[in-house]
Amino acid sequence: LLDSATGSPVEGALVLLLTEVGDEAGGYLTNQAGRFIISAPQTGTYTLRAERIGYETTSSEAFRLARSQQFGINIETAQAAIELEGIRVEADQQCVVRPVEGLQLAEVWEEARKALTVQDWTEREGSYRFQVTRYERELDVHARTVISETRQVMTGVRGVPIRSRPAEELLKEGFIRDDGNSIYEYYGPDASVLLSDLFLDTHCLRLTADPNREKELGLAFEPIRRGGIPDIAGTLWLDAETARLQALEYRYTWAPWEEVRGVARGQVGFENLPSGAWVIRNWWIQMPIVAMDMSIARAQRTAGIRLIGIKEVGGGITRFTSLEEGKTSEMPTGALEGQVWDSTQQAPLNGATVYLSGTQYAAETDAGGSFLISD
Repeated sequence: LLDSATGSPVEGALVLLLTEVGDEAGGYLTNQAGRFIISAPQTGTYTLRAERIGYETTSSEAFRLARSQQFGINIETAQAAIELEGIRVEADQQCVVRPVEGLQLAEVWEEARKALTVQDWTEREGSYRFQVTRYERELDVHARTVISETRQVMTGVRGVPIRSRPAEELLKEGFIRDDGNSIYEYYGPDASVLLSDLFLDTHCLRLTADPNREKELGLAFEPIRRGGIPDIAGTLWLDAETARLQALEYRYTWAPWEEVRGVARGQVGFENLPSGAWVIRNWWIQMPIVAMDMSIARAQRTAGIRLIGIKEVGGGITRFTSLEEGKTSEMPTGALEGQVWDSTQQAPLNGATVYLSGTQYAAETDAGGSFLISD
């Protein structure tokens, strides 16, 4: 795979082998030399499609493969880069099912689709091993204070560390399930769900913006069907400059009790590895914790359900190993710094221990009251 403008090899692009009817028959992420190798499942006529984040998709001419044939081909990527920065979001943007080519909405969905396709492909290939930290927290009713937390570190996890239920099952039976004892299980979407025909036929898309995400463009989705099936609505956030997928935020459109409507929600963060592979960097789902208050039930003649807390289940990837290269790498981390001030002495506080609530991260302040949690 070569860049048509420079002639140089393109690394980290997904090349898919497609049958005559457009079904995927194989794929490969190009290496540093731009090379790929795909084994066709059987003889037949195929085409290749090269997908590169931020650039137009390129397809080859159709070609015929015979048994045991070794077929070589060079593909040149399209020169035109996708520009999302100039896209304006209108306040009365219409929500569209399967936006047609030519609409700005379709351009944004195409970039999100590419990243989700690579993430789904990376998971199915299982070419990486991950070290994963999972946690379970109890939060206060405002989801701001961590009351308790347990953590578990797992190594050697193959594929993406979260997997949703099959798309057909979720979209027909719902993203929230009752086990029969009024205990509810909450499921989030993965790439295979968001890419499924059933999801795209039952949800519409529109562009959105958020003043807190000035450098990102949002692709919002919501269900078009009415009824009691527990569904989800949310937003895929893309970097407006690079067109890279950053995050998925979603909320549940149904609640088992009116008193907790709008509480359950989730988030997924994405990471583009140096090889071009896309993985889920971190994720969480928040679910209501309720209690029955008989005094409320008698006074208001209701079920007496009261929100007493929020359960959050999530995790993240801290290290990954490429099975092809045999190389282990750490995920990029962030730093947290600040200062503790003694209000009684009107001076910096030395020797105080600062904890990141609910986690194992901590640091001590120096003589200037400053602290740094570097990892």
